[in-house]
Amino acid sequence: MSPSDESIRDLLIALGRRPAFIVTGSGAEAGLAPGYSQLRSGIEQQSYDAGIIVPGLRPGMELDRLYGSSGSFWTGSRFVTHLGPDTLRGLLWHGLSIPVVPVIGNQYRLFDLTAAPSLVFNLNLTFIAERTCKDHTVISPHGTVSSLHPLLPALKRILDGSLKYGFNAHGLRSFGAGLTLSVPESPSITASRPEYALARDVYPKTGAMIIIGYSFGRLGSSIDDNETLAYLVDLLKRDPKPVIIVDIQPEHTAGLLDRENVHVPISLVTASWRPLALAMRRLAISRNSYRLEWLADEPAIVRDTYLRARDIEEELQEATHGLDRRWLTLRLDRADDFRTPITLAEYLYLVTETEE
Repeated sequence: MSPSDESIRDLLIALGRRPAFIVTGSGAEAGLAPGYSQLRSGIEQQSYDAGIIVPGLRPGMELDRLYGSSGSFWTGSRFVTHLGPDTLRGLLWHGLSIPVVPVIGNQYRLFDLTAAPSLVFNLNLTFIAERTCKDHTVISPHGTVSSLHPLLPALKRILDGSLKYGFNAHGLRSFGAGLTLSVPESPSITASRPEYALARDVYPKTGAMIIIGYSFGRLGSSIDDNETLAYLVDLLKRDPKPVIIVDIQPEHTAGLLDRENVHVPISLVTASWRPLALAMRRLAISRNSYRLEWLADEPAIVRDTYLRARDIEEELQEATHGLDRRWLTLRLDRADDFRTPITLAEYLYLVTETEE
């Protein structure tokens, strides 16, 4: 499916005319941060490499989020139920602390062209948004793994020992204090975390709430982030603003808001954020506009550019499989100097040309 012209127009106006209250979930960082499938692969590989399987421990709810249910988990020939809950949590922290190198650009750079200063209410644990969105206020109410970086070597040694000998790393129980990772939110999170108070103060100065790739920690028919949902609903009821939801399945998030009777206009942009953001940025630059709302009169062109960008990214993922991702990123960064939309052939040339 593709987004409608009307929803694209609403998004461009909301991003371009006034600072916005932008809520970002994991879908906003696709291609920049590891998703569940990549985290699963890393955990399974480390478990498998350890070579010692001690089944029988109850891994806890984090493994439910990774695999979708509890019990015994088979992934090919890899049996991972021996992981203790604290070891698994440490493996998740370690995996999130190592960013993925993108094949095509950084979608957060679209915010270079949006009205500033917007508030980026970042529900991801990576610190990619903080590092990229220099013109905006970025707050992370679930915490970030940036604080763990100096401790990564020690964390790795503890995890290696835990995997090798099959014990649960109890010493990691308080290691990630302050992080909300793959578990239901604490009932007191909105009162105890200062980010919620700061966002409440900034919200009245924004023109719209834009929710990107965030489904409130959806797990089947339930959600983990009930407190954040109640918090955002309260903001909208006290000071109604239009809501734009960007997601490949925006109906879920829209349904959660509708159920709470917020009575605000909700626009659904059915799209993958990464290629949409890259397409909007390239299109704006190609017109020398550097103002997103100027594209609002051309929603059909934006939609077509998005569809081409989505196809390009899928083909590039396949074409560059197994190649050096850091080298590819350096080559693709050159594309930002182009003033016209770049074609698939030009992209493929950039990623396959040889160094002089």
